[in-house]
Parts: sequence; C-alpha cells; structure tokens
Amino acid sequence: MTPYLPDRLLFAAVNLWVRLRHRRLVRYCRGRPERWAGMPWPALPRSVSEKFTWRKLFDHDPRFVLLSDKLAVRRWARDEGIDVPFPRLLWEGTDSDVIPASLLAQDVVLKANHGSSMNIFPARTDMDDAAIRARAACWLRTRYGEVAQETAYLSIKPRLFVEESVGFGALEEIKFYTFGPEIGRIFRSRGRDTPDEAATILLPDGTGGFEQGARSNVVDRTLDAPLPECWDRLVELARRIGGQFDQVRVDFLVDGERFWLGELTLYTQKGYIPAPEAEAGGWLAEMWDIRRSRAFESAPRGWRGVYLRRLKRHLGREAAARGGAAAEGQLTSL
Repeated sequence: MTPYLPDRLLFAAVNLWVRLRHRRLVRYCRGRPERWAGMPWPALPRSVSEKFTWRKLFDHDPRFVLLSDKLAVRRWARDEGIDVPFPRLLWEGTDSDVIPASLLAQDVVLKANHGSSMNIFPARTDMDDAAIRARAACWLRTRYGEVAQETAYLSIKPRLFVEESVGFGALEEIKFYTFGPEIGRIFRSRGRDTPDEAATILLPDGTGGFEQGARSNVVDRTLDAPLPECWDRLVELARRIGGQFDQVRVDFLVDGERFWLGELTLYTQKGYIPAPEAEAGGWLAEMWDIRRSRAFESAPRGWRGVYLRRLKRHLGREAAARGGAAAEGQLTSL
C-alpha cells in the first residue's frame, strides 16, 4: 500500500536524516554489501533486516538494556516472575586481577556482560592465568555494539563474571525467534565450534507445532535428533518472554532433560537475516509487527513524534487492507 503523499515526503526526509546523521551505520552497511539490504528504507521498514535497523535508530526501550546485559537479564527474569534457570553465578566484578585463582582452575566460564563472543573456558584453553586476566581486562575496555550501532549494548556498564560450566560439545543450543507470543523460526545446533557441529531449522506447521525447514546455511551437517524431554517447557517459556516484546530471540542451552536460559538477543546477526522468508513480503518479515514496539507508546515531541505517529497510522492502514483482502478472498471462495 503506497503511503499518502505527505507521509511519503516525511518518510523520505527521515531516510535522508538517517544517512546524514548516522554515517557510521551507513558506512558499516555499505562496507558489508550483504547487510546493505537492511538500510535503504529504514523509515518504512519492510524486511526483517530493515526492521532491525529501525529498532537501532528509533526503538530505545529501556528494557533492551536489561535484556542485553548478561547479568541484569537474570534480575529481569526474576522480577517478571519468569521461572527459568541460569547457570550458577560464582563471581562478578570489574577487576580481572581479583578473580580468585581457585575459580580459574575449575571447569567454569569467564564472561563479560556487555557483548558477544566474550567468554573463556579457563580449564580448556592453552592461555595461562596472566593471559586470561589480560583478555578479560581488554573486554572491559571494549565498547561493544558501537560499529553496528546495537544501541542497547552501549548503555551497559561492563562487568566480568564467572559462572559454572554446564557442559561442552554435547550441549544443544536452541534459539527461538519470537514475534510477540508467536514463534517464527527455531534453530537447533549441537557441538558448536567442534568438527562434529550439526544444526537444523524448525518452522511452524500451522497447527501449533513445528516441522523441519530448510537446511541451515551456516552449518554443513544436519542435526538429526529427537526433541529434548523439556521441549514443551522451552516453547512455553519462549512464548511467554517473547509476548512482552515485538521481537526477541530467546536462546536456551539444553543437555536433554535440563536446560538453562543462555541469552536474549535483540540484534540477531547484528541486524541482518539472509533468508527469503525474511525479505519484504516474506512470511517471517510479516510476523514482525513493529506496532507492538514501545517506541509508539510515548512518542516524543518534535519531528520524531510526528514521524512515529504517521508511521503507526500507515502501518495500521496496511494491516486493515490486508485483513480486508483476506476476508474478500474468503468470501469469493465460498
């Protein structure tokens, strides 16, 4: 549905503002041509990637900082009454030199709370104690999320923490892509970062269950394994957590019977999903209704407020038109 002329002019002006005001993000996307698809029209986002870009620029829900903080998310879940286990926390602080040496000699995981790929298994690495502490100190100086403008990470106060190791290799990672209370895609993988890594994708089957989808394009070997015993509980928790947001990825670690919440992700793959169903008009892109975003609940004054109100109004018209077309199609088929 084509926007009214005043809205088209406003959206074009907002797109121009994005290119002039957020040049770092523009350079990042242009430097990675495959990600540029998420940038061209963020003022009226259609694809999943464009909606991620819109989120970075306009949706600054304060809850996003809590969800992105690997320590604060534990408190958030508790405060929301969500009964989900996390790996046991053994230590936290802001100085790598004071991490107890006795902890680093155990089978634990050392992590930073404010970014991705910041973890070390001290007992499973060739790094010595000094190198481990130096690496952790470097994490504290890293401003994660700045290049790709993953804004929620920028407000996290960096901290280090040590948690129990809940397994290695045999653990399964299950990632639920939620859109409100609905689950649009599930990624299962086992043996991450090992030669035996395998993965599979599950998609909704239209009856409330899930069926095998296309083969993963990031892992060569297909995971052929029955669903874990805790599957129904995982689906229930993913839907409950997802229901509080317009979109969030809910990650679990599973060893068969037991499970733990790994993390909640708001900028999957830094905001780019390379899948046909995630393109404009694809069913996955259509599942993400950004009108659920809190950005619209208290639109600010000035041009941002005008833009957000006009955008929500236009998206409402589009939804009504789709509903009317669907209803007309049903009547025609009778």
